[in-house]
Amino acid sequence: EELTYIKNNTFKVGVLPDFPPFSINNDGIQTGLSNDILELFSKKHNIKFEYVVDSWPIILQKFKDKDIDIIDTISYKEKRLLFTHYTKPYYEIPLVIFSQKKLTGYKGIEDLRGKKLGMTRDIFYKDTVKDLNIFDVIEYDSFDKKLRALAFSEVDVIFGHLLSTQSNIIKSGYTNMKVLGELNLPQIKKTDLRFGITRDNNLLYSIISKAFDAISTENWNQLHHKWIGVYAQNSTQMIDSNIDLTFEEKKYIANKKVIKVQNEQNWPPYNFNDGEPKGFSIDYTNLIAQKLGLKIEYITGYSWDDYMGQLKKSEIDVINNISKN
Repeated sequence: EELTYIKNNTFKVGVLPDFPPFSINNDGIQTGLSNDILELFSKKHNIKFEYVVDSWPIILQKFKDKDIDIIDTISYKEKRLLFTHYTKPYYEIPLVIFSQKKLTGYKGIEDLRGKKLGMTRDIFYKDTVKDLNIFDVIEYDSFDKKLRALAFSEVDVIFGHLLSTQSNIIKSGYTNMKVLGELNLPQIKKTDLRFGITRDNNLLYSIISKAFDAISTENWNQLHHKWIGVYAQNSTQMIDSNIDLTFEEKKYIANKKVIKVQNEQNWPPYNFNDGEPKGFSIDYTNLIAQKLGLKIEYITGYSWDDYMGQLKKSEIDVINNISKN
């Protein structure tokens, strides 16, 4: 029955044009992590998709009206169970507070009481935020309009996902924005990104769930490396998604320009200098730096005692090949 249904139908998927690296539309060409997942479904199971690209409020309404069969980047909310079958999450990301650079003195969310908050219409955390009774909430029909409102001081703050928001800030050429901090509320934790299938289409839900479960660990690793690791490093110098760092640690890396690391003059094969830093320890350090998005400056030409003195004075950050004592 499922095979026959796949053969005889093309399924409409509602996708966003501006949510990198998950859903991106450039000149009518759809790319991104979620697109590659759907392409895997097509390749492995011959499922045919037709993409409907629009802003979140519009594709959500089309999904409710059953004009589309599947909606991308939907997050779990109990009230949406009336019209949604959810897949498992394909990614989870924290929400971050963005403001203009001129806003200072932020220590916690109470410092934003009375501020204007730009919010995408019908976003999943809308009711929760309004119930906090902290913000003057102004809704916008798209993420681009919300971001522009912050850039031109129509609102004081917005919430966004770190990677996609920073990518859009860079693309739009805005230079007056900064990250205030992670939105750390018990009611709003990480955003879970899923596919939603219309509630009364149990057959399609069964098909998509099976296709989702059939994605191998190798496929997931390839997808995450392509879209989360590599894309993040290239566009915003973010961190490999497989490394579980806190927000403060990520912020430290973003602000730390260079890490100074000791490089021995002559201790092969571990740590030596042959016109450039070489050795096992150097390769190991470079690999760590690559995964974290760090820039390394190697300090060479000193004695071991000199390096120890530099480390004590914080003149270098890392010393290699040290024994625990």
